[in-house]
Amino acid sequence: MLKLKDVSKFYYNKGLISTGFTKINLELKMGEFVVITGESGSGKSTLLNVLSGLDSYEEGEMYINGEETSHYTEKDFEDYRRKYIANIFQSFNLINSYTVYQNVELVLLLNGYKRKEVKKKVLEMIDKVGLSKFKNTKVSKLSGGQKQRVAIARAMVKETPIIVADEPTGNLDAKASKDVIELLKKVAKDKLVIVVTHNIEQVEEYATRIIKMHDGRIVENKTIKEVPKVEHIQTSKYNKITIANKYRLGTRNTFNIITKFLLLFAVFLFISASLLSEYASFEQTEYEANKQGYNFYFRDLSDNRIIIKKENKSNFTKEDYEKISKIENIDYIVKDDLLLDNSFAIYNENEMYINGKMYDIKHYKGNLTRRKNTRKRK
Repeated sequence: MLKLKDVSKFYYNKGLISTGFTKINLELKMGEFVVITGESGSGKSTLLNVLSGLDSYEEGEMYINGEETSHYTEKDFEDYRRKYIANIFQSFNLINSYTVYQNVELVLLLNGYKRKEVKKKVLEMIDKVGLSKFKNTKVSKLSGGQKQRVAIARAMVKETPIIVADEPTGNLDAKASKDVIELLKKVAKDKLVIVVTHNIEQVEEYATRIIKMHDGRIVENKTIKEVPKVEHIQTSKYNKITIANKYRLGTRNTFNIITKFLLLFAVFLFISASLLSEYASFEQTEYEANKQGYNFYFRDLSDNRIIIKKENKSNFTKEDYEKISKIENIDYIVKDDLLLDNSFAIYNENEMYINGKMYDIKHYKGNLTRRKNTRKRK
């Protein structure tokens, strides 16, 4: 299933080269329960990351089902992980605000399954790991052992041929660790299971092969039990996430935590109010500027003035004026309004200057006072 031939992994950091592991030769078959152990820094987790496609390698060749991978792009490794690999992490990597059901369901929704296809598969897998009565319980309320069971269910529901687990019992007590390993052995029948651990005693009785690493090299590769050959390898099915699933997950992530929703809503209101206020201010400024601005054709820019013309550009008739005058909110009609767009200036002998526009006296709404001539005639 997986074969490594003289594979090496190096890390580059600020001109320095460090070794993850060197010249690894290894062949792993379906049905095996492989345990990789060694002290911290021995390269076991790095090897697991390369095997699972989470990390690349610099030398040698890794074969997947006989296919070379040295030419793989990032997209190729992403497809490999989706088709072949299910991960179980030491820190569980669950969404605490989701229920058990939602955490297991999530991986199928992301892989493009329709909702009607998901429910039965998820409930069956939750039942297999013994958490049926907790299916609607939020993960944050579960114990460490129960959380790891959820992680196993999430990994198994993908139906991939390979399961990798990095220190799956690192955060558990002895009893919970034993239960998790027994469960993993049970549900992973006919699959390739690769477990990295520094505590070999917890998993030794379940292993079919034990690999010990030291200083980036395999120092022991011991087969404990032979496994029957698996002829057919069934890979996981996946498609692009559907629009319906995107909408469903987006809605769930918005409302699953009330305080988060209220905070997001408050931020939304604040941003909306700010944008509307800015837009209104801009419109008001533009409006005031237009009122004070210059128009080549019209100098009377009053808000109360409406200039109209006939579509065929013909002259207005008496009937037209009568129809216009009956329109609501029309105060009066100026038939020949050219004077409204002319400015006039008046001077007198006292060097007074008046500048303005002409209006018909009939439409003046103020009060005019006639000044009496008090000058005496000589």
